Amino acid sequence: MNQRVVSKINVFRIYRVSAILLLLVTGADPATPPGDPMMGNWGAKSASLLRKECMVPALAVTGQLPVSTLTFSVPPGGLNVRIGCGDVAKIVIPGYKPKSYSVSAERPGEFDITFKLYPNGRCSGYLDSLAVGDSISVFGKGRKERRPGTHVGFVAFGVGITEALPIAAAELAAGDAQEVRLLWGARTFGDMFWHGEVAALEKKYAGRFRVTRLLSREDR
Repeated sequence: MNQRVVSKINVFRIYRVSAILLLLVTGADPATPPGDPMMGNWGAKSASLLRKECMVPALAVTGQLPVSTLTFSVPPGGLNVRIGCGDVAKIVIPGYKPKSYSVSAERPGEFDITFKLYPNGRCSGYLDSLAVGDSISVFGKGRKERRPGTHVGFVAFGVGITEALPIAAAELAAGDAQEVRLLWGARTFGDMFWHGEVAALEKKYAGRFRVTRLLSREDR
């Protein structure tokens, strides 16, 4: 696998986001409907949790936070999100408000949500508490438009790779881009995952796709 790891870079002072800065898609989400989200005004549908998978284990020594992937059944009528355009799944958090999560993968009849569990995190704590067989209320949201280009760039921090990589894959498959580059930053290499998925894309689109990993608290 072709990769470059750049350590001790202060890029995180610039990119203090857990999602990604997209240089590809722009546009506003549709207006949020009025009313209490728990009263059904959001058009949310029920989806059942099918599987849970740990992607990154917690590690107290380095402060590494756990990352998990939850696989849900597609709700009746579909979720209606376009992963390649950065659409999101809005999960209704009980007693709170809907929270946006990128759909990290989708397959016939199911979709994935990958999230990082934060200490005392209201939304991530709710997702972590779910057991297989539990149901959530969810609806899709997004109205971004693709803007083709010959050179496409992404910046992802940590779990933000779950939004960046699927869009990068969609751009590569579309064939417009001569080159797609992804900068992926994290505290340590242990905070990263999806190495197999990244390697597979680099192999499939050799010469067109390149990923540079940036680590702020580790030499590698």
